[in-house]
Amino acid sequence: ITLRLARVLIDSGEWALQSADQIATPTLVTHGDDDRITCHRASLEFAEKSQGKAATIIWQGGKHDLHHDIIREDYFNALAKWIDATEPCR
Repeated sequence: ITLRLARVLIDSGEWALQSADQIATPTLVTHGDDDRITCHRASLEFAEKSQGKAATIIWQGGKHDLHHDIIREDYFNALAKWIDATEPCR
């Protein structure tokens, strides 16, 4: 990636952490703990700062692209379970 894109990504991550307490929508943050592109600890910090609006699942051994990872089936099952538990019945 370019230095410019890297700066934008870093700034965006910092903004997200500073603004986590402002989210109003239930949010699921998923992250692999073996992600070599972004830090899963930042996802935990975001959820912690969200005042209960964000839930976090950290996948042991998961890489950056969880929906293409070897844990893909477990990932999608957990996502569906969270949506079912979060989405009000219509």
